[in-house]
Amino acid sequence: MILKNDYQEYNEALAAYNEHVAQIEEAKKIMMNAPAEVFGKYYHDFDFGMAKDSVVTDYLEWKMKQGNLTFEVLKEKQTITVADFLKKDILRFTPPPTQRELDEVRLDIVRYNLPHNYDLPQHFEERCAQFHRFISWEDDILIIDYNTYGKYLFDCLSMLSREERLALFELDAMLMMIHEDMRKIRPELRKKPGDSNHHFAITNSLKMLLGGEWFKELRTEDRYDKKWIEDFVDSLMKSEWSEMIAEDWKIADKRLEVKCRIVGALKDAGVLKGSYLAIARGMGDMQKKVDTLAKYMGQGKEQPYFDWIKNYVKTPKD
Repeated sequence: MILKNDYQEYNEALAAYNEHVAQIEEAKKIMMNAPAEVFGKYYHDFDFGMAKDSVVTDYLEWKMKQGNLTFEVLKEKQTITVADFLKKDILRFTPPPTQRELDEVRLDIVRYNLPHNYDLPQHFEERCAQFHRFISWEDDILIIDYNTYGKYLFDCLSMLSREERLALFELDAMLMMIHEDMRKIRPELRKKPGDSNHHFAITNSLKMLLGGEWFKELRTEDRYDKKWIEDFVDSLMKSEWSEMIAEDWKIADKRLEVKCRIVGALKDAGVLKGSYLAIARGMGDMQKKVDTLAKYMGQGKEQPYFDWIKNYVKTPKD
């Protein structure tokens, strides 16, 4: 027998569920018009440290077995890594490729860099064509477009299993290690990657963070507006300190520290007012306690780029 109180509880649960669905639908409508960079930030804000941990050992063991680690061997490892990923068909929710996209797939080059007995599944060419929508090339280095990659993760999050979501990050983590060794062999490649997706991700993430309402409320002068923020971030990531910042950013667990240190440096340079704790509270929920954020901010003045930030702030801009 269902009691009257039970009906009330069910009705309240249904009302809460309907409200939740309505909020999701409203969020979807808003995100339909979101800039592409939002999805790049969405991807980078995920904590995929576990994915990196899971592939580091595999990669180091593979390197030990190679003996002579040549550039060609690393190219082959890059190809096998992508092929193994595509065999899982994680990108199956993307639209079918067009004939133009299929014609652009160089399966002969793919086969050339795979073991001669590597088993390519049926429809592998179609999967390659779908994958091309998420990447670009810088010489022999495959570059993931985090904006489109993040958009796929956002759109398909509920349809992908936990293992499949993890595989998206494992691919990224493995490619990072392969590319680092490729650049050690050919240092000239360090000058290229546009200037690397890490720079791109940092730039977008910092602009979105500093563009929040909290910054406007805590800035010491009105001149620190949206244009000033964009010019500051662009200049910082073109400075001599950009590579050092990008190296820290490669470690997922350090990304929040990187952002907070730069915020703290701006506070100590006179751009923001209030204590570190007050600024941390103003920034809102960043998945860490405010005292932890404040601690990271306090490290800003100890960073090698702090003098650069101080000089940038005090130098008059046109």
